[in-house]
Amino acid sequence: MLAQEKKIVLDSNKQGIENVEIYLPDYDLIIYTDSKGEFSLPPNHDIYLIASKEGFKTISTVVKQETETKLTLEKLHVELDEIIVSTINHKLSSNQTLSISSKKINRINNTSSNFVQALNNISGIDNVSTGTGINKVVVRGLSGSRVVTYINGVRIENQQWGGDHGIGFTSLGFSKVEIMKGPSSIMFGADALGGVLYFVDEPFERNEKFKINYNSLFESTNLYFNNQLSTKWSSGNFKINAYAEYGKASDYKLPQGKYLYNSRFENKAIKVIVGYSKNRWLINAKYQLNDNYAGVPGHSHEAVPTIDDLTSNNTFRHKSRPAQFVTNQIANIENTFLLQNSKLKLDLSYTINQLREYEAWTVPEIDLDLSTNQWNFRWHKNIKDKINLTIGTQGSRQYNRNQPARTQILEDANLFDIGYYGLIDYESKLINVSVASRIDRRKIETIETPSFSKTYDGNSISLGLNKSIKNHTLRLNYSSGLRTPHLTELLADGVHHGTNRFERGNPDLKIEKGQQIDFNYEWANEHLGFIVNPFIHKIDNFINLSPTLETVDNYPVYEYQQFEFANLQGAEINLHYHPHFLHQLHFEQSYSFIEGTSNNDSALALIPSNKIYSEVSYSFKNAKIIKKIIASQSYHFSKEDVAFNEQPSKSYQLIDLFLEWKHKNRLSGNLGVRNILNTEYIPHLSSLKRFDVFNPGRSFYFKINVEI
Repeated sequence: MLAQEKKIVLDSNKQGIENVEIYLPDYDLIIYTDSKGEFSLPPNHDIYLIASKEGFKTISTVVKQETETKLTLEKLHVELDEIIVSTINHKLSSNQTLSISSKKINRINNTSSNFVQALNNISGIDNVSTGTGINKVVVRGLSGSRVVTYINGVRIENQQWGGDHGIGFTSLGFSKVEIMKGPSSIMFGADALGGVLYFVDEPFERNEKFKINYNSLFESTNLYFNNQLSTKWSSGNFKINAYAEYGKASDYKLPQGKYLYNSRFENKAIKVIVGYSKNRWLINAKYQLNDNYAGVPGHSHEAVPTIDDLTSNNTFRHKSRPAQFVTNQIANIENTFLLQNSKLKLDLSYTINQLREYEAWTVPEIDLDLSTNQWNFRWHKNIKDKINLTIGTQGSRQYNRNQPARTQILEDANLFDIGYYGLIDYESKLINVSVASRIDRRKIETIETPSFSKTYDGNSISLGLNKSIKNHTLRLNYSSGLRTPHLTELLADGVHHGTNRFERGNPDLKIEKGQQIDFNYEWANEHLGFIVNPFIHKIDNFINLSPTLETVDNYPVYEYQQFEFANLQGAEINLHYHPHFLHQLHFEQSYSFIEGTSNNDSALALIPSNKIYSEVSYSFKNAKIIKKIIASQSYHFSKEDVAFNEQPSKSYQLIDLFLEWKHKNRLSGNLGVRNILNTEYIPHLSSLKRFDVFNPGRSFYFKINVEI
């Protein structure tokens, strides 16, 4: 049962604030204040909480049960990183030594039907795309197995080595995504050389009646419809969240009026999260299933296809070929033990990824099953309120198995990972310091003849400093990381039909080792704020997939090779202006600049073009239905400094407009239009660029959300 002792949240005028979100990270539970600003907490021990509400500064603190508690929230006008609280370590970003970007999923869903593409609005983030159904996130020019994806502590293994393999799940049941840019190996293990995507599940809510939410989305460019249903319920120590989703899209419409044949896709998903707490033990059991179909556009029987060979005058929904069928299942148990002055966490998980690629319907071209057992053990200790110590170990056993298929690009193999790390945080009013170290070992061995067996060892370190002086915040971070060669880079020897090429591995590849220096300066007053974030990232033994002059069965041959080193450098700038004379108006702008070169000063492939993103929003006071209107513009510069055999790209700009509406308390939604000018554009990282295939033209969309 929950304690009846009351706590209260006040504004600067000592008035209670209603509907403040009180988040308890250890319980993964949200409690809301009542009309007087009061709330109650679970009994028996002190609790760390985060209090937030739109328009106020977010605070985090430890509440002692035996004392009366009054929390004060100050008014907030300019919303920059200082209001962000990371789920990774539950710190306000003003106290972080790390640079962590955060994006709420409901904001993503309001502005885009594709939540991966919507991440492009974050500075330093892009995506590799194959039509609208297959997208892969790019962090500061790096993607694939260099960017690690986590769902609440579970590393997602879904054959991410393939440039045409998507992220493998939808936005269902997530509250936000946090992005770490650059080497992040300390807490997330080997391979997190380019960065980490950390998706956070929606927390439980205190609600003894079933709370049901239904939302439906329709988009015109590909006749896409998506329906999501969620329910939340809690009673005493028991909590449950459950979700279901179904979405389907036809071939999308190009700006010229034709449709890109076989760009259709379909997704189905369910998710169940059950939580239980007893005294100082908290346990969450989670299961998630994503079943996705995606047509692979850009294929033709012609030797040199034209745009007419790849498009149609009509749009279709039925499953066609070539196509991918991907099923991801994630099951995990999270255990938290709240000790006297420390916290112990043990997470166990099992994931299975099934990938089928078809050229014909009879027998798949590729049929792979990838199963992974993972564990993550960590102990947190607070020492004299200023020093926090974290010690942990994590590891996995992974099994890659081929099923009967026409071709085999990867061999059957086993992989074993284990890592140990330590992290010390020192926090004071003068400065925040973080020091961390980690060692990793990975063993890869095939089970076929001739066999391949190799062990890779490496270590990573990081050092971070954070200093705040009045309105100024300075953050300096040095981090190193490593990535072992992936199985496909070592042993691939076959046609990868999703990319239309023959790939050949190199068993002599060495470990990639990266070092990044990241500087962040932030300044903000009541109405204006900006962030400047330059970085330099050097990667030794950089692995690159390079074209050759060979062909096999008319497929071009690509080989994995290794540069002595590669350099990535750039800067990200964010600006937020909020005029004093019109508090409802907000102007935000971000700039992303990056370049990548190898040791011979030649350009690296698949480095995104520079871009500027601008957004103007206006909130309506006391409006009955329309709550906010937002206009955005993204400008992508031309890309001329390209790698050998890579095509340059032209500049383009996109303008979007949408509004949010709400009727009473249970009915809300948004409607808008993307690419208002019906611009013909091809992103630099589009895999269809070689065929001169444009991205979608003007598209209208409508979303409705119903709370029951």
